[in-house]
Amino acid sequence: MPPKTQLNDDFADSLVDSMPKAEPYLIAVSGGLDSMVLLHFLARSGYQSLVVLHVDHQLRGDDSKADAELVSEAAAKLGLT
Repeated sequence: MPPKTQLNDDFADSLVDSMPKAEPYLIAVSGGLDSMVLLHFLARSGYQSLVVLHVDHQLRGDDSKADAELVSEAAAKLGLT
């Protein structure tokens, strides 16, 4: 197993005590790289009761709209609310 995959697996395993996979979680996702990585990491680690939250403050015009669409599409592809 490649080191990065092992690191991800080890980190996911360390979360289980404080974040049981069967519980629902509200995940705030801005559409930026860090929150998108977190969303995909949690979903691929077996957290399937995630509810994705994005707040479009409409401060950046079309970019704000694009972020909202990106988050919505990602949640749909992952089968999340």
